[in-house]
Amino acid sequence: MSSLSGDEIKRQTLGLFAQYVPSRSTRLRNKIVTLNLGLAHRIAAREHGRRRLPLEDLQQLAAIGLTKAVERYDPANGAAFSSFAVPYIRGEIQHFCRDHEEPVKVPRRWRELADAVRDTHRRMVAAGRDGVSPVAIAASMGLDECQWREIDAATQPIRPVTLDREEAQELAAPEQSPHQELSEHLANFLQGLEPVPRAIVVEHYWGGMDVGVIAARRGLTKAATEELLQLSLSALKSFYANTDTDYPCAS
Repeated sequence: MSSLSGDEIKRQTLGLFAQYVPSRSTRLRNKIVTLNLGLAHRIAAREHGRRRLPLEDLQQLAAIGLTKAVERYDPANGAAFSSFAVPYIRGEIQHFCRDHEEPVKVPRRWRELADAVRDTHRRMVAAGRDGVSPVAIAASMGLDECQWREIDAATQPIRPVTLDREEAQELAAPEQSPHQELSEHLANFLQGLEPVPRAIVVEHYWGGMDVGVIAARRGLTKAATEELLQLSLSALKSFYANTDTDYPCAS
């Protein structure tokens, strides 16, 4: 694991990405992964107390998530790589554990139905038809509301985001451009949000998810999801107005 300082890791990472993006060299990709393994291992260690998997397995999963983040990161977007990589690393661990640690085996037919309903709803939301609910789509496939609610609960692909203090600080890592620099105050703000608005904010601004996709995953309308985002941002502005720190999105 690297013994370099955070600033030096950031500097070297940016330099390697400048070479990797145009070339897509496997060698350069692996160098970026190796340089940032400390981040992956910290997240794996944090997940260790919540999982039945050995730490070594969690570290391997974290490294896979880190590799995916390297392959999908675009420095031109302005976000710090560490903040971009966190959802990929945590997601890789969570997805594996969800599939292999379920106490009750969900029937394959239920998963197929759930995927069909959610995919259809996602496409309709993307097409601007966000007034059609998953319940209505399920009904068109022969499921009554009670059946769909049971299938939806059993196959729910996400868990509420519950940022603990360390996780909030991880997202508030000071490896950002000036307009995206996240402070101690923002870590406090994220920690104080209710679970659903906090999850939507994290998934959209740190996970890079489209609002329509978030809405479909959470069974909300796109309008309701956008409203929660706007309310959270308004609350953030009010929060910063009561501190001595400038609002991070201010010009």
